[in-house]
Amino acid sequence: MTENKPLRYYDAPEYAADLAREAENKRGGKVGERGATRWLRGETKARTQKEIDDHNAKVDYEARKRYLGQLEVKDRTIERMDRLGQKTHAHFNRELPDGYSIVPVIESKLLEQYPHLCVTQFTHIPLRTAERNVFCSIYVTNFAADIDMTGDQPKFIVKNHEYGRMFYCLAWRIDPATGVSTIARDMFSEGLVFRTGNQQIAFDHTVHLTTGTKASVWRERLRQPIKKTA
Repeated sequence: MTENKPLRYYDAPEYAADLAREAENKRGGKVGERGATRWLRGETKARTQKEIDDHNAKVDYEARKRYLGQLEVKDRTIERMDRLGQKTHAHFNRELPDGYSIVPVIESKLLEQYPHLCVTQFTHIPLRTAERNVFCSIYVTNFAADIDMTGDQPKFIVKNHEYGRMFYCLAWRIDPATGVSTIARDMFSEGLVFRTGNQQIAFDHTVHLTTGTKASVWRERLRQPIKKTA
């Protein structure tokens, strides 16, 4: 049984795209250097200019590739996800029906096993219930995962370490005596309000939580002609 190798991270400079474009511009099927195809027999074939340019671009890129340490990866991830949280809040807030808004609450947290994967809360919304100490927090991630709600805290079941996108919302209850927030497991699905990879669906849930009215109803209202008063 082979062990999983630890992930290594490296900088992805802009010049890599420039090299690819330069190679693409030079392609034309020209005959260039000769390279072995069957080394044991000593047979060779003519390489096209495309193959030569691709090889040179790869060598140049690999030579200048800079590997990143764990701390730098963490700092970069937090910085990028904070910006994503700010942009997501601004977009959702701008698109809400007139007279409604959501507060910005930007807080990013890395996954322990993967420093390039992160969860960012971008707002919280008081729930429209008889309890005034219940609210919902909405999050955006740069990965896709299932969420296990059986433990004390939500646990992400990450199927791979690749980038993705997910939105989810948790219901919280504040203890009036201590001020400590715990997941309101008696509400929704063990406290999980929604989970989706679709930004439109996440926004529709946000509209419903903020206004108390479904987004589909708001859209229908916007389609109605404005009645003129006498």
